[in-house]
Amino acid sequence: MEAFAERVQKVIQAVPNIKVQRDDSLLYEKRYAKVEFPDEVLPVIEPAVLWFDDYFEDPVISYIWQKMWVDLKNHRKFFETVLARRSGKKFDLLRHYHYGTIFWLAASRTHLNQLVSLIGVAGRKPTRLKGCSFKFKLQAELCAFLTNMSSALDALAQLVNLRCLSKPEKEEEVNFTRIVKWIDKNAIRKADVSQLRRIFRKSKSKYTSLHEKCLEIRNYRNIVVHRRLMPLIQRVGGTYMVDGEAGRLVARAEDSTSLQLKTIAVHIPNLEADIDKGLALIVITVPRRRFAPKLRKKKRFYAIDRSRFRREDVLLQFEEYYECVSSLIEMVYAALLDMQRQKR
Repeated sequence: MEAFAERVQKVIQAVPNIKVQRDDSLLYEKRYAKVEFPDEVLPVIEPAVLWFDDYFEDPVISYIWQKMWVDLKNHRKFFETVLARRSGKKFDLLRHYHYGTIFWLAASRTHLNQLVSLIGVAGRKPTRLKGCSFKFKLQAELCAFLTNMSSALDALAQLVNLRCLSKPEKEEEVNFTRIVKWIDKNAIRKADVSQLRRIFRKSKSKYTSLHEKCLEIRNYRNIVVHRRLMPLIQRVGGTYMVDGEAGRLVARAEDSTSLQLKTIAVHIPNLEADIDKGLALIVITVPRRRFAPKLRKKKRFYAIDRSRFRREDVLLQFEEYYECVSSLIEMVYAALLDMQRQKR
């Protein structure tokens, strides 16, 4: 092995303008060698960041709108109103974060679609994986989904930082949770920001429900990514008798002896209609399916006990997360566009 490595090193060094240096670590000694190439061998390819005059000239943006159906009208309008036919360092930075906002949102949509395929909802069969661990794939898609949504919110915060603050903060110190601090400390420019404030604040002491949901997403992401992976719950399939009243339903198997009940979401078409009819007893068949529990207050996301029975599964929760982030992004862009009109 050593003799062969020395021979390869001599051969490479015989090539003009190329130098090679071996690393003594075990990994690199077996698999890699550090090679210095002339600069022209590795040209830098900049990512697309909407440097075009036509919004759909960017192939990524075109793909996101036409193939993925991620339709953010105010995102497009902001480009056409503020960024198109503008140049300079400031506008280049705005383009980067403007592009990142829709890119990370679309990426989260991709991973959500994968979660739907893996778990299966509303009678749809879950995906059967060949040569891959189901749990690994599910955890990976879940982490990617939550991370990408948080990235979209942070890119949006960078836009607010650059467009609204009288003295923009450093890029590395900006994140989504700081937007409200900017508003509360009156760090926003003198333009009317009442529309922007209404998105995040219901009153001085209370956030809007949309903002609270986005903060919940970030908490969920921080727990899963930085602390510990989410546990998986697997339902035991079978036929159960359901009785009670709307909001307080109890399901039991005929041979069940357990006194402890856990409330879980069940997708049953017309279940509420049957309850409204006043039926004394309803028989349902629960499919065997893996899913992840909801995020609970005090960050106890692993708990699945709930006081109310609701037609809500973790995928419906994630769909709600996605819609909340999409809505908030569009509302912030509408506020930014309104501020732009005030300047004229």
